[in-house]
Amino acid sequence: MNTRRFFEAMNEVSDKYYEEAANYASKRKSRGWLKDGYMAACLVVMLAAAIYALPNFLGQHGITNPNNPNGTVVDDPTNPGSSVVDKTADVINMNEVAELPQMLLPNLSEDTLIRKSSEEMFEYYGIDLADRLTAIGTFTEQGELHPHGFYFDGTFDLNWFAYASEDGTQEVLICIGKNTRAGEYLNSWYQSGASKSKIDGTEMYLCRYKDTSETCYYAVFELNGCELYVESFTADESGFVSMLKAIAAD
Repeated sequence: MNTRRFFEAMNEVSDKYYEEAANYASKRKSRGWLKDGYMAACLVVMLAAAIYALPNFLGQHGITNPNNPNGTVVDDPTNPGSSVVDKTADVINMNEVAELPQMLLPNLSEDTLIRKSSEEMFEYYGIDLADRLTAIGTFTEQGELHPHGFYFDGTFDLNWFAYASEDGTQEVLICIGKNTRAGEYLNSWYQSGASKSKIDGTEMYLCRYKDTSETCYYAVFELNGCELYVESFTADESGFVSMLKAIAAD
């Protein structure tokens, strides 16, 4: 029975009440569609919330976010419930070389030297090599290969620092320059076609020379506006990487 027939059967309801009843039925039908619209909107909101929460869920479970493949998402210990991207993972690509590099230097006469202490040079470079090496043990500076300071009226600022561990089993030689680039004075250190490594966030060329009697590890990299050459004949690969991590640490 539709609305008109129902009220006609009652025979006591005027046209006014019929029209009101018809309008009421129409409103109820409209509200039904409105209710369906509310439900659809709720589903959209729930879906959006799930998509938004997914990266955090992945982060809290140590899963690599597909939108950020350059690092692993890990828990942030300083802010529980949040996550950060770990970009500190080392990448080691050891380049095997057939010969050791040689340092081809100009004539470093002390007549042209403005002498400085190791501490003064570290302040100039903005890198305290002695302090950084303490992260892996007690290292003492050995005799100078060349007096520390600036040569040629201050235009040549390349310096060498040799360190040995307290027990004498580990030795490392570090050549560093700010305006004078160490790599430019190295002959045959194998840059062409070499693979880069990344240690403690610093890109570098890491090489190994090995013959029947000795093994030498060395690296060339930039740090704090300086270029460094680091070598060791006594460290094994893991020990040399530890030295580089200590030197390159923020």
